[in-house]
Amino acid sequence: MTVDAGYAAWGTALLVLGAALLAGAYGVLTGYGWGRTIGVLSASVNALVNMGFVAAYPFWTFLAVSFDIIAIYALVVHGGAAKTLRT
Repeated sequence: MTVDAGYAAWGTALLVLGAALLAGAYGVLTGYGWGRTIGVLSASVNALVNMGFVAAYPFWTFLAVSFDIIAIYALVVHGGAAKTLRT
């Protein structure tokens, strides 16, 4: 399946996605729950997308999914530790 979109549409989509990820990073660094949610969702989507490339790049897929799982674990288990920075 292909998506027919011009450079302007892809550029706009990537700018919006990048701004959302920057907001999520700010939320994680300051200890907000919504930032952790954005981080977990983006790492989960990245892991699922990388599974589509397992036939072409098995080592890279294993490595990327492993990093995603570590990031999800860190955000879920230790993500609230940054709340002390806000107080």
